[in-house]
Amino acid sequence: MRHILYTKLAQQPTSDPQGRQFLILYIRMFSFVQQFCNGSYDLNETALDEVFLKRLDVTTYQNGTTSASASLELSFIAHLPVLSLTSMGSDNKISIVNSLHKGPALMEVEQCPKWEAWTEAIRTARQEGREDLAQVIGKSANTALAQGTIKAYAAMRRRFADFADKFHNAQENLGKFRNLFIAHLIEKGQVKAIPVAAAALNFYYGRLSEGETELQKLLVESAKRSTPPTVHRKNALQSDVEAIVNWALSEQNLSATVDAAIVLLMFLAFLRIGEAAGLRKKHLVYKGDGIWWIHIARSKTDQQKKGNTVAVKIAGRNGTLWTRFQEHLNGIGEESFIFAPESKHPPTTDLLRKKINVVLRSAAFAVVDTCLDGTQTGRGDVGSHVHFGLISLWVGLACFLIRTWMLSKKVTGADIARFSSVFLQMALLHPIPVYLNHFI
Repeated sequence: MRHILYTKLAQQPTSDPQGRQFLILYIRMFSFVQQFCNGSYDLNETALDEVFLKRLDVTTYQNGTTSASASLELSFIAHLPVLSLTSMGSDNKISIVNSLHKGPALMEVEQCPKWEAWTEAIRTARQEGREDLAQVIGKSANTALAQGTIKAYAAMRRRFADFADKFHNAQENLGKFRNLFIAHLIEKGQVKAIPVAAAALNFYYGRLSEGETELQKLLVESAKRSTPPTVHRKNALQSDVEAIVNWALSEQNLSATVDAAIVLLMFLAFLRIGEAAGLRKKHLVYKGDGIWWIHIARSKTDQQKKGNTVAVKIAGRNGTLWTRFQEHLNGIGEESFIFAPESKHPPTTDLLRKKINVVLRSAAFAVVDTCLDGTQTGRGDVGSHVHFGLISLWVGLACFLIRTWMLSKKVTGADIARFSSVFLQMALLHPIPVYLNHFI
């Protein structure tokens, strides 16, 4: 690898001193990483070589460094691969490195008091011969926050790096460019991303100066006042689901069938989107006469962590769609996720939301006006207020509530929200189906 780097340097024309300086910095960084990982740590040299070669193909040097002692530019930092632990650099700068299996990020942090103290603590521990303590402190950069939070912060940091990479003096005026990035998000209409952006950049770079902080508050308040009012979503109606089922049957293709089955199952079984994502083939049990038992292995409000079982009746055109969906499931194993059979992991809720939005657009519904997940927090349920059929209410909702009551002798506040608006009048007006008698 070093031979390739020096060959590239020799081929670089002397008329391009900045390009030569750029390659020299790559060589210095490569040498530093190899020296730091001299057998004590797991260095994935293949991944490192691949990224170095990929970044050497650049044709334009972006002015971010001016001397051999200067720090590497943000574009390089944004694309450097992950190594195996937290490493310590020179010139009062440090590098936060996540482990290979945890995902992205090597971020160079400049003169941040938190990271300076962090660096000094690691250095002191190593000087005293306590590598075990140095490792604990080093890993704290990655374990202080939840992995999901770190991933979100790393993604936002990469966005900032890509944004700052377009400017020449971003390193020297990092605080100003952080506010320019906030203005960039506002211009793009991504106001909801501002809190994550501010928190992520504070984590990596430290807090802004007082003046920059006040400017950031000014930008945020201005964005809030100029943001269009929130368009509240509404619950799905029985007629909405019928229209989606009719559309899927008319399409006669597997994709439409599977995506419409997501909507149908969430509506009939009162599933949250996360509960639908976790369904496996073994969780669907046919009891005859169009009645299916849906086992929810993991529910948000399942205090005893025993899971819940919901009974639903799928008949008519819904049954036709469901039969097509079952034909698709015949070729997968019992442990497979029904909405991601090729994967060992459940589909993400974002993926299911995208599929649902595609269905809504295809079936001529407005995405922002029709909601299949109740509330923005995911605590509500599909059609869980007034707009659903009586059969769905009894075989789905009543079954769930009776089983919950008999097993735990109590119903949580979130459970009550599932039926508070209609349960009492429905209980008075309609008899209990025969197939629910054994639950009582």
